[in-house]
Amino acid sequence: MARKNWRRCHPTNQQEALRLCLDYAEHRYNRGVQRVAEILGVTEWAIYGWLKEGSIPGKHVIGFEHACGCSFLSDYWSHAQGNLTIKIPTGRKATAEDINQLNLHLNETVGHILKFHESQSHEDANAAIWAISGAMEDLALQQHNLEKVDTPEFDFGERK
Repeated sequence: MARKNWRRCHPTNQQEALRLCLDYAEHRYNRGVQRVAEILGVTEWAIYGWLKEGSIPGKHVIGFEHACGCSFLSDYWSHAQGNLTIKIPTGRKATAEDINQLNLHLNETVGHILKFHESQSHEDANAAIWAISGAMEDLALQQHNLEKVDTPEFDFGERK
């Protein structure tokens, strides 16, 4: 079974963002809906209700993302408003794997652009837009990490 690349998951609606958060919690931390509900102090039926409606009360968003260990919901809202999001750079030294992942993402982005220009389809255009946004976020993170390399900050754990 191929390993899922969570960094390349981009929800297209709020309901999908909620589902991705729960899938990530299950995959990465082995936290099911029941455990996420315990952490939030709500019933698991409340979470199933949020999934069904594709809506979550604002007061639970930060806790929900913390319990799931990812920020698909916040990222979706930001992207829906036309904004890019980057994680706060820590100034840590990039590993060879980090640079290889960046290179892979940039190559995939060029592939999406080429595919769109061949097909001119709406679906391929959306895939290219998401790929370009992700590549820009990755490059911006690398830029800020390079700027902070002389003054690294504490790394309180990576998310997504």
